[in-house]
Amino acid sequence: VQTIRQGYLSKRSSNLRGDWKRRFFVLDSRGMLYYYRTQSGRPS
Repeated sequence: VQTIRQGYLSKRSSNLRGDWKRRFFVLDSRGMLYYYRTQSGRPS
């Protein structure tokens, strides 16, 4: 599995206020999208 694209994006939180949070996203060659709180973090 290869990484196709990675970088920081904004993700809207699920609470009622709808805050935006910065997450590190990774898209792999299978089309799976993973996101992390930090670039070196664990999957969220």
